[in-house]
Amino acid sequence: MLIKLSSRKNYSGLIILNNPLKNELNIKVMSNTLINTKASLFNTQGLAVKTFVITGSLVKINVADLAAGAYYLKTNQGTEKILIYR
Repeated sequence: MLIKLSSRKNYSGLIILNNPLKNELNIKVMSNTLINTKASLFNTQGLAVKTFVITGSLVKINVADLAAGAYYLKTNQGTEKILIYR
């Protein structure tokens, strides 16, 4: 079952281009202040499962190793909910 997240005003400085997603997370960075900063994916228990540096205006992260479910992408400007399906 796929659930589409509703559109909402973006406060985190980025846009998730494919949500829900399967193997790759594609992020469009809307705020230049995020470039060269860390971002992390957290599971619903609050554990960081992936951390990476935002290196440009388009970031691709392989999430094939993560289980299906809900995750939260946290940057220094906010948090976005991510859904991974298999």
